[in-house]
Amino acid sequence: MFESQVFGSAPRCRTIRDSLARLLVVWAVVGLTMGAGCSSPTANQTSSDTPRTTATFAYLARTTYSTYDPGTVLQDCADRVIATHGHPSWQSFFLIRMTAVTANRWELTLSDVPVGVRVSFRVTDPNFCVEDINGRVNRNVLIDNIPLTAVEVIQDQPDFFFTIMSDGTIAPG
Repeated sequence: MFESQVFGSAPRCRTIRDSLARLLVVWAVVGLTMGAGCSSPTANQTSSDTPRTTATFAYLARTTYSTYDPGTVLQDCADRVIATHGHPSWQSFFLIRMTAVTANRWELTLSDVPVGVRVSFRVTDPNFCVEDINGRVNRNVLIDNIPLTAVEVIQDQPDFFFTIMSDGTIAPG
């Protein structure tokens, strides 16, 4: 009887062990699938040997900040955005403040823009909180005075895509 009690528990252990193994496989598959969906398609596709160039990004919008009533959703958005800024994909969307150059033009010049690689640029502006609860801009962005019209929404962020060709030509999209 003692022997049957000991050996009788072995199938149950195997069932638990098999279930745990299946669960780990499911977790691994789900993790890989979710990880693939969460990365930006352009964030880090450039290598150290990718040629670089200098480009000036412009955002055409009022450079004086709106004032909103304290405690409102718009004021909360403006407080989070803080200042008009850009996010280059090749710098992992790092926040870089833009500079007001006229009453209706913000600019940011970057000297590390990849050549021959499709990349993107995002702009966030506290004045845009009226249209987007996070101040994410979806129009009026230029690179070297060429309008960026190819806007794709990635992870709820409007991205302006472009490629700078080796001859200096800019291809929006």
